[in-house]
Amino acid sequence: MKQLKNQISVIIPNYNRQELIGETIENMLMQTLPPREVIIVDDGSTDGSLSVYRDWETDRKSVVEGKS
Repeated sequence: MKQLKNQISVIIPNYNRQELIGETIENMLMQTLPPREVIIVDDGSTDGSLSVYRDWETDRKSVVEGKS
């Protein structure tokens, strides 16, 4: 049986949490078993959160933008 390795996905919902989102992403990527992907779902933030996501350099990140 093939061992599944690094098969965790993390979904982070966000709305105007610029001061926390960078640390949250960093903490997810530094886990003992880092996630295969980090998906950030933004609900129309207006505080600069999007610039924090975009500045984060990783190939395991996806950003979903929307407004409710």
